[in-house]
Amino acid sequence: NGVTFTSVTASGDYKGIVMISDGTLIALKGNHVFRSIDNGATWTELSESFQDAYSIAKLDGNKVGLVSDKNIYVSSDGGITWTPVLSNLPALEATSGSFSFLSLSPDNQYYLTVLNNQQSTII
Repeated sequence: NGVTFTSVTASGDYKGIVMISDGTLIALKGNHVFRSIDNGATWTELSESFQDAYSIAKLDGNKVGLVSDKNIYVSSDGGITWTPVLSNLPALEATSGSFSFLSLSPDNQYYLTVLNNQQSTII
């Protein structure tokens, strides 16, 4: 409920964790998606590997977006299945130390911003 926090140490290449409306946690670790329904005590790998995945974001309710090297995927079922919604994105240099933000507008348009020390790109 956000009243107290406990510090934990996680090993691996975690790129983001989101909580959807039913309390499920969905994490992007490396190029794989994991899900926890017990507040992070246990995790289940859900998906095949996404090539060069670098960002995950909660979009709306149970809708989650994932950004890979040139594609944006969306899941509406808690990360179990993923549908490509944008493909063949321009080459974005999402390098170590960069940040990306994926959002969904009220009129269902996807916005991706990638920030690093070399460029800022909005798609």
